[in-house]
Amino acid sequence: METEVAHRNLYTSMDYYRALAEKSRTLTEIKDARPVNVGTAGGFPFYFRDKSNWFTELAWTYLNYRPTPSSTVPGEYLLGAELASTRYLTYLRDVQWLLSSADEQALEQGEIDHQEAAQMLVNDYERAFGEITDDELEAAGSRTKVGYILDVQIPIWADKPNFKFQTGNVDDLEEALPNRPSESDGILVALCEYINALEKYLPILNMQGAARGRRNQAIKNTENPTKENGGLRTVAPDGKTTKYRVAYQPSREPKAIRADLEKAAKSSVTITIKARHYQQGEASLEVDGRAGGVIGWGGLLAFGTSSASYSVDRFAASQVSIDIAITMRGLSWVQAAPALLSEDAKTGWFAPDILEEAVKNDGKDVTGYHLFHYPASEVAEFWMQQGLVLGCLPSIKVTYHAGRWNQAGEELRQSADLGVSLFGIPLTVAHNRYKKANFERSVDGKSFTLTIEPPSGSEVPNLTDHRAHVLGVQVHQPFKPQETPKVPESRRPDLAVELTTDPKGGPATDLKGEPDALTPA
Repeated sequence: METEVAHRNLYTSMDYYRALAEKSRTLTEIKDARPVNVGTAGGFPFYFRDKSNWFTELAWTYLNYRPTPSSTVPGEYLLGAELASTRYLTYLRDVQWLLSSADEQALEQGEIDHQEAAQMLVNDYERAFGEITDDELEAAGSRTKVGYILDVQIPIWADKPNFKFQTGNVDDLEEALPNRPSESDGILVALCEYINALEKYLPILNMQGAARGRRNQAIKNTENPTKENGGLRTVAPDGKTTKYRVAYQPSREPKAIRADLEKAAKSSVTITIKARHYQQGEASLEVDGRAGGVIGWGGLLAFGTSSASYSVDRFAASQVSIDIAITMRGLSWVQAAPALLSEDAKTGWFAPDILEEAVKNDGKDVTGYHLFHYPASEVAEFWMQQGLVLGCLPSIKVTYHAGRWNQAGEELRQSADLGVSLFGIPLTVAHNRYKKANFERSVDGKSFTLTIEPPSGSEVPNLTDHRAHVLGVQVHQPFKPQETPKVPESRRPDLAVELTTDPKGGPATDLKGEPDALTPA
């Protein structure tokens, strides 16, 4: 029985969220708001910057919540406890950058050709100029004989300290090296072979290094946000403790949101709920004229005073029948985008192109990013928040059509500090609570009405305690491949090749042992 009731409660609450989202779509800039159950998250703390201009931890966490699609009704969502950045990092760690079988073979053959050409260049040079000694290498600061030839001798012959080859043609080399001695004629062919061998596989190697480096830096920036890599400094509710988090960039500032919320005459939303006694402890609902489910009275609407907590049915006889009007006067909205990883990967953290490519490449023998463990279908269905439709905390008017006013109701009316929860969602926090409830009896004495109003902004002592009611959420799937294919950017480097290399070693590596970009082998 408990499982059945829990299911009905969820269904009933989504009736309410659906009505909110539907009514909000024509009233703010967000026209595609989806119904969202915010769970225990409560209202959105829209003053997300404190007096020191630090982003509040509460608001950062809220914007980072991952929306989970409803398992029963398409287009409806739950803001779960998992952070979107945490799930993103999990997927990102699963990604590998792999070569297609054709590119893998080309790279292997290119490395063989390159090593052979490097050894031929060293042999021809030493036949012409004598053996390159360890003392010469040490004096020149070169690790290898090829490095000595390319980094020391060639720039002297070219009369350019930072000389780069533009071609592997002998005639062009003769012109490019005006200061070369006559003995060098015997090594020009070997030098051309070396350059041509390098150009065959260097683009693949550089592409591999750049892609792996970008993915690794995205992981690093997400794992360890700092001021230097564009992290967002947040402050805890104590107003003192700060730390850096992955950055989100809201589209609007708190003052603009508050100005909207204060325009009560221009926009408002009212949801009506009819609750009828169903059986012991439960009520059947009708939400905005549509039949809803069955819910426990305690899960519908509850009030807390300084001494007790009451469900809405406690203020009348057991055979209670009530109408509830929930009104938000003043609507606003905010969108928030994660800070994108920059082109050089030095700042930002969010790189949707990596996971989008990994999903698109699933099961294909192509060069690019691939998922290792997680199924592509799961990653493609990953949702993130894009925006929130916000309303003032609601005023709540409850009309009882049966029963009588009792001691519990009297205590509620006299309390100056009320906590309120609606469908299990706390609408209030410690310093942002409702004030006295108003009580009115009908002329015929057969019904009475209880009304409570939210606190005004001037009554809330702490900016971080300001809350806005969430009417709907704007969502998107950043890793789902685009229907219109993107035009790929060329990853081939310029033909200019800076030959600083080691014939025995591979490319320079980063701390994880993966090739760096733009470093010839």
